[in-house]
Amino acid sequence: MNKYLISWQDSDKNTGGVKAKADVEKIMRHHGYELIKVSASKIGKLWFTYCSFPMMISKLTGVILVQFPTGTPTIQKKIVETIKKNRKLKLVFLIHDIETLRLNSDGSNTKDIGIEKELLLQADGIISLNSRMTDWFRSIGIKCPITNLNVWDYLNDVPLETDKKYEGSICFAGNLGKSTFLEKLKLKRRLHLLGPNPKEKYPENIIYEGQYAPNEIASRLKQNFGLVWDGTSTTTCDGVYGSYLRYNTPHKISLYLSSGIPVIVWKEAAIAEFIANNNVGITISSLDELDKVLDTVTVTDYKVLRENCIKVAKKLRRGNYLLLAEEELLKIIGEKSK
Repeated sequence: MNKYLISWQDSDKNTGGVKAKADVEKIMRHHGYELIKVSASKIGKLWFTYCSFPMMISKLTGVILVQFPTGTPTIQKKIVETIKKNRKLKLVFLIHDIETLRLNSDGSNTKDIGIEKELLLQADGIISLNSRMTDWFRSIGIKCPITNLNVWDYLNDVPLETDKKYEGSICFAGNLGKSTFLEKLKLKRRLHLLGPNPKEKYPENIIYEGQYAPNEIASRLKQNFGLVWDGTSTTTCDGVYGSYLRYNTPHKISLYLSSGIPVIVWKEAAIAEFIANNNVGITISSLDELDKVLDTVTVTDYKVLRENCIKVAKKLRRGNYLLLAEEELLKIIGEKSK
């Protein structure tokens, strides 16, 4: 079977989202996918969408993987329309973000799901982030085969430390401008921040380390745990960003895990099930209980978490989770086509 992947970069910014898509391209290219490359310029993207891609589409047969979202809603709609004109080509979406789900995840209903739903209904198969997101897809009427990624793979060549002294230290990587809970956080342990848009001042024991490119940040993580939290509150993950954790699988989790660092996540987050099942971190209801919870973690406990993290890290670095979800999905699609 021929396999294609549209190689499209939405931005040249130093963000995890850019690395996530780039890693997908590297993993799939090494496993039989032919990249359909798109110019990085705005004019080049328009030319691809409205001229070169429609001209080449009739020659393609097999499966085409599109990372969702790709481009603006208008661009994405045109690309999907072009693909669906070829009945010999199966369209598979790999989900990165569902904007309408993010904006409606806190119950505010600020975004109509119609546009994204219309595109999702065109898919012959979907690789969803996790079972919670898959349940949401089913609830809005998406009926095509769906498999779950569960966790993002993360290509990381920084050597894994086999032994790390346990001190209860924590790191947090991400966009600090939207992480307003940090301004209210009171910890006796040190929390090290890495990312753009820091505040001028943080509470005691919260230290800003700087901003680093995605291919550099892994080498800067030296702490015992990686924190995943979002919103305005320390007692729960709230607001649009915090509530979205109930469905989303943040890429930063894979940054931590691929570095052999156990994670601390909100107990209600979709990723919490993966963390608990693989024993690679701690789930908590509130950051206000973090010091108390870490007080109960012994050196032996931490060693077990680290050993499990290293096992998962080796899988993430090989692209195992994406390849498994893709293989399972194509098998289902193939059986349906018989």
